[in-house]
Amino acid sequence: MSSFIPIIILMIVISVVSSIFKGAANGKENPFSAFMNREKVKEYDEQGNPVFKNKRPNLGKFPKKTVIFVIIILLAVSAVSGSFYTLDQSEQALIFRFGAHQATVSTSGLNFKIPFIETVEFVNTEEVRRIEYGFRSEFNSSTNISEFSNQYYSDVMSEKVMLTSDENLVEVEVIVQYKVIDPEAYLLNVNDPRGTLELAAYSRIRRVVANHNLDNILTLNKAVMQQEMLEDIQLIANKYGLGVLIIAVQLQDVDPPAAVSDAFTDVASAREDKEKYINEANQYFNKVIPEARAQKEMLLNEAEAYKTVRVNQAEGDVSRFVQILERYQEATAITRTRMYLEAMGEILPDMDVYIVDGDNITMLPVKGATISDPNAVVGATANQ
Repeated sequence: MSSFIPIIILMIVISVVSSIFKGAANGKENPFSAFMNREKVKEYDEQGNPVFKNKRPNLGKFPKKTVIFVIIILLAVSAVSGSFYTLDQSEQALIFRFGAHQATVSTSGLNFKIPFIETVEFVNTEEVRRIEYGFRSEFNSSTNISEFSNQYYSDVMSEKVMLTSDENLVEVEVIVQYKVIDPEAYLLNVNDPRGTLELAAYSRIRRVVANHNLDNILTLNKAVMQQEMLEDIQLIANKYGLGVLIIAVQLQDVDPPAAVSDAFTDVASAREDKEKYINEANQYFNKVIPEARAQKEMLLNEAEAYKTVRVNQAEGDVSRFVQILERYQEATAITRTRMYLEAMGEILPDMDVYIVDGDNITMLPVKGATISDPNAVVGATANQ
């Protein structure tokens, strides 16, 4: 309806001007002479003093019927055109009657509303909106390059510089992406939903940065901080009832201040070297430790086998000794003689033997051995 108000005012002005020209034409004068050369009429008041009044120009007959007819036609056209609105599939429409919310329409296509009484607010629930912190994307109209191109942006230092937990400054650029999932809450709960979300999200981002020291921010996995920011922003958005869903939080750049960037570059290089050495040590560990474990298992198996053999052998010796003891106790002399003979039978085959007869110490060599032979065995005399 507001688009027809200037047309209505223009039609009224045209009608008034035409009546002025018509009245001036009847007097055969300049159309504006009626205003420029007004005739002064002399009159007297009650005390007899002269009073001069300007005579009104002849404006002719004002075309009231024409103006009223034009206004009625324009109002009718405005009413018909204002009774319908088109709703896209990605949109929802909030109907307000005299400023009060009446209904929410999600049916796409042509819809009806009461003209002059009801107004419509459209909310796109499929559009992914974004908020930028620390920089602003710029659109190049001459080349029609996307406004999100990295080639066209400007820094906002007042948002970019943040304080860490160890009281250092860091430059952070963040993008927050969100969608409207509850149009009623988005439009009705707060006066400025986007502005409120911008302030709330910015406070959450600064809080997350302030909870980490500079080293962690520069080296920590970005996904960790992005997830922490997303959860905090979604939590405060739900608390305010903004009716939005935070889709993603992207850390574009996290850099130290320019004055100390070289020093932090050196620190980053040192950390990379540290990680490289750690990886090399882990590779060596993964190579050597399995070999050592395999060798350990082999030695344990060998020791276990040796233990088993020795234990079995000892148990066999004990069993044999017990049997000999039993026989010794039954026939002591016979057992002692048999044991002596068995022992000599084991020893003599590997020795050179000399036989001595009686008290004569002259030795008779057996198998050509001599007395000086260290393996010679001298037999005892009968008296011995």
